[in-house]
Amino acid sequence: MILYFSGTGNSRYIAEVINSVIEDKLVSINECLKNNLIVSLEQQYIIVCPTYAWRIPRVVEQFIRTNHFVSGTKIYFIMTCGGDIGNAAKYINRLCNEKNMILMGVGEIVMPENFITMFKAPENPEVIISHGVETELLLAAEIKAGKYFL
Repeated sequence: MILYFSGTGNSRYIAEVINSVIEDKLVSINECLKNNLIVSLEQQYIIVCPTYAWRIPRVVEQFIRTNHFVSGTKIYFIMTCGGDIGNAAKYINRLCNEKNMILMGVGEIVMPENFITMFKAPENPEVIISHGVETELLLAAEIKAGKYFL
């Protein structure tokens, strides 16, 4: 199952790219939160979300904390960002340990910067997006093969 949280569409787009390779169920965390929906139990999850202050968004962390995941569930995180995800893997690893989930990987996909209160909008977003998709297709193949990556 691919769970995604997106405010501007970058993470939703990346989730769709992953799904073009994996062909799994796409679920919007935004919709789950709005409608108080609980996710069904699966063997493996992929979480796609933006980077907020070099971490996963607090609402995504809370969503994971409040949903029941079977002990030993495999989980991948794919994070969109304007530059890098910082030390997000450290916090994700801690969360996975608390939930008894197996962290299979944390991937970083650079997308056009959209925090324009602090950064300038990119001049060539198409180039950034095409590089991001190339990276994402490689990560999706790794996920489909069940490989670890960090």
